[in-house]
Amino acid sequence: MNEIDLIFIIKLFYNSHLTYRELAEVTGMSVSATHKQIRKFVDDGIISAFIARSIVMRLRFLWIMISGSSNAKSVFSFNFKRRY
Repeated sequence: MNEIDLIFIIKLFYNSHLTYRELAEVTGMSVSATHKQIRKFVDDGIISAFIARSIVMRLRFLWIMISGSSNAKSVFSFNFKRRY
């Protein structure tokens, strides 16, 4: 792995949605050569997926859904029966 390969990896780590053109501009390589290098990383298993990671603080809210069952006694004492 050379210095340009390391630049690719670092740039893609921080922003996996960079275009080949943007990566080419950073490294001074052609778009075609950049595409071939990224494809080689994928084929060699160096890159296994291109994902977007969310930053919870920037979302300003977070929905959490928990499902399942438990035999534990509930810590809540809500009575959902209707009272007439």
